[in-house]
Amino acid sequence: MRSLKANSRHESLMRIPRRRHLAPVLLLLGLVYGCKLHTPETELVAGGLYTVESEPGKFGAAKLLAYEDDICHVRLYREEYPSRPETLDPAKLTLGRADGKEGFSLGHIPLREETFRAWKPVLAGKAGVKEEELEGYRIWKEDGGGSAF
Repeated sequence: MRSLKANSRHESLMRIPRRRHLAPVLLLLGLVYGCKLHTPETELVAGGLYTVESEPGKFGAAKLLAYEDDICHVRLYREEYPSRPETLDPAKLTLGRADGKEGFSLGHIPLREETFRAWKPVLAGKAGVKEEELEGYRIWKEDGGGSAF
């Protein structure tokens, strides 16, 4: 009988250290995993060239033409990439034709900030905003600043 009590006492002593060590290990694993899931928010700046996730495994290029009142006025280029480029060269970004045969693009689209951020934008360069790029933005503004997607 004494050996049974000794064994059960020995087993309970063996479990206590494991529990003490388990909590910090689980906490550490949670922090490491959580940090990998959290991506810092990209700074939104007019003239910023952003890579955006157009669909899983495909990336596109966008330029923030203007940002005001939580609305992002964006130009979408036709270029597509199989992986996210670290930098974008503004000289290599183009708009497709209206028929879309050369790839999808838009000269101007007003997006709510949350919509643009849902595309997971990453700043990949900066370029000045040219007057002609703001034509669609000006029309949108003259029409009373209609809706944004």
